[in-house]
Amino acid sequence: VGIWGMRGLGKTTLAQKIFNERSMENHFERRIWVSVSQTFTEEQVMRSILKSLGDACIGDDQSELLRKINQYLLGKRFLIVLDDVWHTE
Repeated sequence: VGIWGMRGLGKTTLAQKIFNERSMENHFERRIWVSVSQTFTEEQVMRSILKSLGDACIGDDQSELLRKINQYLLGKRFLIVLDDVWHTE
């Protein structure tokens, strides 16, 4: 689900309220918040996800990062919020 709109409309605030809602704790085994930024790489996003999951991921390449994310989340209900995304490429 995407939330988009002009700056200052409260998109992040709305996402935070949903993310922090008590009932979300019961629905998702893992909840991950990643602040992206204007310039980002897939590798940076994957490293942020793993950091949120408690993995240092030092020196891993992208395929290993993806394998680890899959290992952590396989069979689990999870919510990942990507905040402050400026483009979809």
